[in-house]
Amino acid sequence: MALRVNKLLFVCRKIGAIFLILVLTMVLLEGCAKQPNSESNKSNTADIKAVNITFWYPQAGNWLQIMNDLINQFQKEHPNIKITAMAIPEAQRMEKLLTALAGGEPPDVTLNAPSEVPVLAAKNAIVAIDSLGEVPKDYYDAPRQACIVDNHLYALPIAMGNMVLYYNAELFKKAGLDPEKPPTTWNELIDYARKLTNPSENQWGILLPTKVAPLTTEWWDNFLWASGGKFLSQDNKEAAFNSQEGVEALQFWVDLFQKYKVAPLIQLDNVTMVSMYQTGKVGMLPIYPQFVQTVRKLPFETKTAMMPKNIIQTSTLGGYALTISQKSKDRQAAWTFINWLSRPENAVKLNVGMGSLPVRKATYEFPSYQEFLKKEPLLKPFIATIPYTQPYPQVPNLTQLEMVVAEEIQKALYREATPKQALDNAAIKVNEILSKPY
Repeated sequence: MALRVNKLLFVCRKIGAIFLILVLTMVLLEGCAKQPNSESNKSNTADIKAVNITFWYPQAGNWLQIMNDLINQFQKEHPNIKITAMAIPEAQRMEKLLTALAGGEPPDVTLNAPSEVPVLAAKNAIVAIDSLGEVPKDYYDAPRQACIVDNHLYALPIAMGNMVLYYNAELFKKAGLDPEKPPTTWNELIDYARKLTNPSENQWGILLPTKVAPLTTEWWDNFLWASGGKFLSQDNKEAAFNSQEGVEALQFWVDLFQKYKVAPLIQLDNVTMVSMYQTGKVGMLPIYPQFVQTVRKLPFETKTAMMPKNIIQTSTLGGYALTISQKSKDRQAAWTFINWLSRPENAVKLNVGMGSLPVRKATYEFPSYQEFLKKEPLLKPFIATIPYTQPYPQVPNLTQLEMVVAEEIQKALYREATPKQALDNAAIKVNEILSKPY
């Protein structure tokens, strides 16, 4: 009997040990099942780890206050992403960025002009945005196209501008012109400018840039495109501006200065043109929407209209887009930030504060932007021009090309060359630049 009891106890101990081993094995397996893989670990750590994103943007207008407010709101919603922002004077911004790139320590996020996107992409300095997350489909065509390089979106548009005609309504009335009927064609522009010009009072019908600077070419492009011309060929490999349409556009400019004498042939850029307009002695000035904030404060009434057309209605694209550095150690956090800024409820604050145009239909339709438009009728021609707005060719050396063309435009204005000679000379230089690797 005792022997049988001992055998039974032995068997029970053996079964208990086996059961214990089974239980421990199940516990271990359950723990392994709950343990995430290394990629998941990485992702979860990114969610909880505090990261710092550096952000550079232009120091102009109301940018500082607007960006501070937006960044504060972002950090309330994303406490683990700290934004260290710096406002850079516009004239120094690109030079400072290129210096930072050369030194290997660029900011994570920058606000760039559309024409700068291909420059940074060619330097392999920025990330293709569409590789980081899903981009909304409702961007207007011009700002979106301006950010595409080699079929990839390299920047996220945030603010848009285009060029329209500002005009002094009081000078219109004094000249016998109806302020409610601005010029719509080139012939009307000449007629209005002649009536608005009064040499005895140093009063000019229109202002156009004349300095050897990229902006001179930028302004002239409006007239080139309005004639049906193109700046570069379809493949961006050679000049196209020295066409018959280009010669017609430059001849029109020369005539405004030399034949009709309705524009002053002095050294003018955007800053000096804005200053001259504010004197009340200028009838018309083509420029971007940011000038709306200035003319509100002037002692005379200003109105705006779409650019007068020759063959087609058109306007050049301005604005800003957000880029992310290849050197950024926290690209997903940077993407979270720029994606947040681009949402209609956030972008609308920037567009209203800066007087810029929305780049997305959802932002344009946002209630607060619609309310803003009701109070700011000067922006209506800008909105109407959006479908006709064209981006510049996406080439990294665009600024260099524009300088070459501006130099020849100035020669034509001073009658040192005919429009045809000037544009042919510019085309030779442009083709030489385009033939070399950037």
